[in-house]
Amino acid sequence: QESHPPRLVVPGPALGAVISGSLVFIGHAPLWVALAGSLIGAIAGWAIAWAWLLGQARDSGEGPRGRPRPLRPSRALAVLSVVGLRRQAASSVAVGGAALIGDVRAARLAVASPTTRGRDRLLRAASPLAVIARRDWLGLQRNPSRLATGAVAVLGGSFLLSLRAGGLEVPMVATIVGAIAAQSGLRAWCEGLRLQGDNAGTPPLLGIPPRHEALAHLLVPTALYAGCVAIAGGTAYLTLGVSAVAGLWPLALTGVLLGVALVGAFRGLAPMPIFQPDLGVPALIAWSSAPGVTALIAMAILTERARTALAGAAGAGSNTLLLTMTATLLMLSWGLGRQQRQTDAHRG
Repeated sequence: QESHPPRLVVPGPALGAVISGSLVFIGHAPLWVALAGSLIGAIAGWAIAWAWLLGQARDSGEGPRGRPRPLRPSRALAVLSVVGLRRQAASSVAVGGAALIGDVRAARLAVASPTTRGRDRLLRAASPLAVIARRDWLGLQRNPSRLATGAVAVLGGSFLLSLRAGGLEVPMVATIVGAIAAQSGLRAWCEGLRLQGDNAGTPPLLGIPPRHEALAHLLVPTALYAGCVAIAGGTAYLTLGVSAVAGLWPLALTGVLLGVALVGAFRGLAPMPIFQPDLGVPALIAWSSAPGVTALIAMAILTERARTALAGAAGAGSNTLLLTMTATLLMLSWGLGRQQRQTDAHRG
């Protein structure tokens, strides 16, 4: 069967030799550094391969529950079953295909451990839209690390945006960092939306149109984002004297964030230029980062405009409102358009 660990053991010393040998070649290190680099690379490759093998032995499902984890590679290999080896081979093929087309999420899902938390929680019956929202919330409960990571990112990002919009003496880089954190946090909660994008073209879930399903997947992220913004804005208002409008300013950026989440979920396959020798890597980077960079620029411009408006500049308030509404409509139209094109492409 195909296996990942041997691929890690062999490149380890080679990578260490190349890195350390390059330092020796340009005269920045003595010869023994190349030998030490090869040895460190071999140890690192063997350690990663061993950890990978132990993880597969733990998830193999063979033997009694609660058995001790094998400490030697021979025992770990003995624990592996035929089913586990077949699963490993399938994941290897999936990772290779994902790397070929630049789909990082598919590679992450292929190597991720199965979810074991919250299996006692069941999905309650309700209307189709409510069921989708409850399903997304149940998924976050079964993955508390994703829920907590998104909350921390949104709290920190919205706090920085509030400080900048409120006119406090914080550098403009706070806007960039806050926008990146808020965007990353909200997109961390959109796993249900990304699953719909991965399964575009299949029969609609619960019989509702794909457009309605996509909008229903935004209910839980929007509610969580609004709650985190309220907490961060209230903290800025009570501790640093930021105005209430500035504290809640990140709420005005909700539409931009939801739009970029839709674009990312329904981005589809990478364009053909990524397979060309000269344009592959630049095209892949541009295709992957374009939605996030666009939203980042929009959030930074709008926050700076809000800072000017809240400082009392004449006419800045109405201009900021108009720009915010325009950016929201454009991002949501982009995201919903991507969703429709992705669905139509699978149907055609």
